[in-house]
Amino acid sequence: MLQAKTYLFCAIRPECTYLKYTFATLGFAKNASVVQLSPKKATTAKSPAERKLMLELEKYKQMVEQMKGAGGGGGGDSEEVARLQAMLAEQQAALQKAVNEDGDDG
Repeated sequence: MLQAKTYLFCAIRPECTYLKYTFATLGFAKNASVVQLSPKKATTAKSPAERKLMLELEKYKQMVEQMKGAGGGGGGDSEEVARLQAMLAEQQAALQKAVNEDGDDG
């Protein structure tokens, strides 16, 4: 999903006086180059609005699955499924917006 690169710049000096600092810096850079970073996971509890949206989202997903499972003929079913899928997409967008807005605050 998200891809990022991390760069580390090291300042070294060519003078013999600073040789031990140069080697220490280069050693640090070598060790830092093998560090694997991962995105920070959300540690805060969901807000009431997020919980409500998640419940609605699950409800719509179940309704869509029920409609698909019922199958059968007739145009009404496919229209109902399309309507429910549109509602599901709207709820997912609202949830994403709410999550993004909460992430900006913290």
